[in-house]
Amino acid sequence: MTQAEMVEQDKIQVYTADECGPCQEVKVAVQEGNFEILGIEGQVGIETIDVAEGENYTLLEDLSIEAIPAAYHGVQQCKIFIDEETKRVTFDCRPESEQQADEQKANS
Repeated sequence: MTQAEMVEQDKIQVYTADECGPCQEVKVAVQEGNFEILGIEGQVGIETIDVAEGENYTLLEDLSIEAIPAAYHGVQQCKIFIDEETKRVTFDCRPESEQQADEQKANS
């Protein structure tokens, strides 16, 4: 794998739209670097994709996205959490089993 291919793969794609309030919070947090990523080692870029621009809306169907904002690292869907006090965004890209284990601990 070339360096360019590694860089291309090591990206979280965040799907947003201008009329979506939480999407705007996510976009601002990404622009300001006010985010963290769980479950991915090393350098990871974030690409925001406005689904209302051009033909980007077809990506919603292609990926079976039902709600935005939505984030993916490859085929792994990442959960998005926004801290209402700090506006810090967390992209949780860990496997579903790890996410569920943490949720069960928190609810115990």
